[in-house]
Amino acid sequence: MIKRNTRQKIEEVILELYKNENVLTVKDVFEEAKDYAVNKKNRKKSTITVYQNTYNKYLTQFGKRKIQCLVCEDVEKLYNSVLEQHGKISQSQYNKLNDLVKVIFKYAKRKKYISWRIEDVLAELDSEIYKQRSQYKDTSELVYWFVPQRCCLLNNSTG
Repeated sequence: MIKRNTRQKIEEVILELYKNENVLTVKDVFEEAKDYAVNKKNRKKSTITVYQNTYNKYLTQFGKRKIQCLVCEDVEKLYNSVLEQHGKISQSQYNKLNDLVKVIFKYAKRKKYISWRIEDVLAELDSEIYKQRSQYKDTSELVYWFVPQRCCLLNNSTG
């Protein structure tokens, strides 16, 4: 039990409790979105397993961040940090990461945890990547690698 003797102190305690209670992390939203995908969207168990594995591999640290405090630039930084930490990632892994990020942030937008659309952020990243991909005929050999402030591609067959 919390005891306070002035109105101001009581209001401060209530405000602090309210703030702490309603602040969701990315992990919290991921768990909600995963439950929603299973119960409302009838996603297969294998899809949920892919989401969980991708989250565990790439988003564990990012998952501690408070979703309401994130801005578009934070998502761009997420992609850069993933590429920085993991070096090269395959097209398949990149697609799985993209899918999971969309699931989490579309759900967050639907629930009004955030005010911006993830599609707008990813469209900018994807257009940059698409421009780089267009120079290669066989994109199955491409991997993503880290360059500060943007995603870049490397043709895996050349090194």
